[in-house]
Amino acid sequence: MFQFIKQWKRKRYKQVQLRDEQINTLFTVAPLAATLPSSYRGKFLETVTILLHEKKIEGCAGLEVNETVQYVIASHAALLLLGEISDYYPDLYTILVYPTAYIAPVNDHEEGGIVVEGREMRFGESWGQGSLVLAWDEVSMDAKRPNSGRNLVIHEFAHEIDQEFALTEEPTLLKFQEWGDTLMRSYHQHVAYVEKGYPTLLDPYGAENPAEFFAVSTEMFFGKPVEFKNHHPKLYKEISRIYNLDPADWKTTKVGI
Repeated sequence: MFQFIKQWKRKRYKQVQLRDEQINTLFTVAPLAATLPSSYRGKFLETVTILLHEKKIEGCAGLEVNETVQYVIASHAALLLLGEISDYYPDLYTILVYPTAYIAPVNDHEEGGIVVEGREMRFGESWGQGSLVLAWDEVSMDAKRPNSGRNLVIHEFAHEIDQEFALTEEPTLLKFQEWGDTLMRSYHQHVAYVEKGYPTLLDPYGAENPAEFFAVSTEMFFGKPVEFKNHHPKLYKEISRIYNLDPADWKTTKVGI
């Protein structure tokens, strides 16, 4: 019954189409979305509409959630769903948005089972428990540089995809052919390059663990797909299979604003 009601609501959401001025605003504040081929435009707008209805975006520490905040977040989150791999982030209900980096408690596990508690500044995190956190100044800056290969919204929503399908937790058990081997081989190579101080296309932060490596790879997959494909063809191929998309081809066309 619950699934039926959810599908019924989504059908109604899709019927309430965004107005032309709303679409213009959306592509203006999220120019990365404007690189989509026209064949994806309808699906993209439907996905944005559903995300705006189903996910609650809350401002924290005095941040006012306006149309720009909503559109920037929903549009970049929608890109990961265009291949219809996820049921609109089913485990995510609330997106908390701070004006800038926020302080979060951390626990560092050291040798001998010792746990050291502390606090650190963060720009975003995906808790995997129904909530996702973003710092608006970082999100806004990333939106204005669509071809940088850095995008906090895409990064954190990639964690949602990872958690939904256990992409980095048990990669060898996945249905995606060769994904586990490609992921770990690419990750260990990235770690080695970072440790030696070599320049890397992917953000050095990806050397933290396989989950962060997947997230920064997803940022590059959507932000600089052609360069990513040229530098990491096998990794690009497997991530393309996961998202059921090939954004390296999107750069040849552009939707109108």
